[in-house]
Order: sequence, then structure tokens, then C-alpha cells
Amino acid sequence: MSGCACAAAGLRPPPPPFTLVLGSGFSYGIIPTTAEIVRADLPWWMWCQRQEKGGPTPDDYHRRKEGDFAAPAKEEAKRFWEKVTKAYRGDGEAVFALYADGLPTGEGVGKAYQFALSTECSSGLHSHALVRRYFGDIIRRVGWRMNPAHLYLASLIAEKSKLFGTIFTTNFDPLLQRSLQLVNAPYYVSDRPDTME
Repeated sequence: MSGCACAAAGLRPPPPPFTLVLGSGFSYGIIPTTAEIVRADLPWWMWCQRQEKGGPTPDDYHRRKEGDFAAPAKEEAKRFWEKVTKAYRGDGEAVFALYADGLPTGEGVGKAYQFALSTECSSGLHSHALVRRYFGDIIRRVGWRMNPAHLYLASLIAEKSKLFGTIFTTNFDPLLQRSLQLVNAPYYVSDRPDTME
């Protein structure tokens, strides 16, 4: 029924479905935040990948087993960011500011993240394959853990299936899909929204 036909029949037209936009904060508690990636997670992952004798291994990263490496991991993070800042070939100015502990400042976290994951940063994730491997390892480390935000949203969608038409997200994690599967809510995922009708 059209809106006019509904009004003539004395019925209210149904509200249009909402479009929901989810940001990275929606995965909080399961996926590391940008600041956590910059200050600890990425340097720890890079160290684990080197598999140095007596050092951590990729398995230590997946199991979140810093244990005996907790104190040296802070020093390793400092060394990592020293290398990354040296890799910057800008106009003579630092790409981002560092605290006294050698880690990027709160204001510099975004720029540090952006540069360390760029092809220009030889000391960071300088290829698309490395970036994919890193984010893939974050997802594997998550396993089947869930967070309340995704579970709550999935239960809303299951209960009120016509409430949301589309959900856009910048998140790379599968937490929303897993939550929708748990409540048996049908969904379609695309990383190319231009192809959707």
C-alpha cells in the first residue's frame, strides 16, 4: 500500500527501514582499537613473525601469550617505532609525535597507524599481503568470542527484521555475521555496495 492509500484507509504508513553505520568502536573489547594496535599489538605481531631464537613465535601471538615477553615487548615496541619514524622520508618533519617512552602520542596514533600500514613504510606492513596477514591473524586470534554489542544488534534485527535496510561498517571483523548466524537472521554481505540493488 502506498502512503496515500494508507492515509485514505486510516492506516499509518510503515516507517522506512533505517540505514545503520557501524564504526570500529562497535567491536571494542574483542578487536584491538587503533591505539592498541599502534602502541602494542602491531609491534608484538611483527616481533612474533621474526621467530628469533629465544623470542616469541606466531603461536605466542595467536594465543595472546606475552607472559615472559611482557617487559621486552615494550622495548621492542619502542624499537619498532624508532625504525618506522626513520623510514619516513617526508619534508624533514616527523610524520607523528612520540611520547618519552618512544611510542606515538594520542594525537599521533592515526598518522602512525596510517604510515605503518602503507607501502612507503619499509619497517611496517609495507605490502597488501602483509596487511592482510596481520588482520587475518587478529581475526584468528579472536576465535569464536563475541561481544555484547553485536549480539544485541543481531537480536534486534531478528526481532524487528524490517527495522534496518542496510548496515554499513568499516570493520574488518566477522562479529556481526557470526551474531546474525546465532539468531538465525538472514543477511547478505557485500564489500561492493555499488553492486547491490
